[in-house]
Amino acid sequence: MIQQYTVRGLPILLDVDSKAESWRGDTYASKEPETLEWMDRHFRPGDTFFDVGANIGLYSLYAALRMERRGLVYAFEPEALNHAKLNRNTHLNGLSGLVLPLCIAVSDTLAVAPLNIHPLGLDLMDQGAYVPGAAMHCFGSTRDFEGKDFTPFHVQMMLGVPLDRLCYELGLPTPAHLKIDVDGHEGKVLAGADRLLRDPGLRTLLVEITFTQGEHEDFYKTLRQAGFAEESDYPEHSDQQLAGTRWAGTGNRIFVRA
Repeated sequence: MIQQYTVRGLPILLDVDSKAESWRGDTYASKEPETLEWMDRHFRPGDTFFDVGANIGLYSLYAALRMERRGLVYAFEPEALNHAKLNRNTHLNGLSGLVLPLCIAVSDTLAVAPLNIHPLGLDLMDQGAYVPGAAMHCFGSTRDFEGKDFTPFHVQMMLGVPLDRLCYELGLPTPAHLKIDVDGHEGKVLAGADRLLRDPGLRTLLVEITFTQGEHEDFYKTLRQAGFAEESDYPEHSDQQLAGTRWAGTGNRIFVRA
């Protein structure tokens, strides 16, 4: 079913078939206000954006429209059902050729490894049905963002590629903006982007951080050494709504080149 959502004045179409997708559409404007605000502040027509962990494409679509259809969005989503809906939603909004979906995992090394589909990401809304819109899947590991082992609902083999190889060996452009939201895999994405993080063409980035795992100290050190400083005056992250749940210690943080 095709649904239209209005997000900060922009009409966006989504093909909605699952409860997970419906929830994403219903919370489009409210779930991550800091992500939308980051794009509103910093994205300009002509910019290039890497969306690492694009899911069904919500923020890829918003970015392309916020840049007035005059920028490029490379949308990385390895999970097959999400990737299919990412393509479908891109086409529905007339953004083919502007939002460019890539069905690969971004990681720290070049490798083929299992993409392990997390059962909780499915059970939350669709009673274990294998549907698009779910998340928390893990590339090359069965340990989730909390550091807990899980038994995969399904296993999909996937190619993992570091950002540095994509940009400096395989011909992708240097992005002006980078979003990393991969449910606990963020450290590996950063580890594979050492050269990119130091590239002056990369102006801003957003990273989802699980503070309860203590990873933020290494993230902040890595980004400071690459020349970034946190921009902290953003709306409260929606994860505050999840106080008392397993997601309570997770939040997005935005960094700009100092």
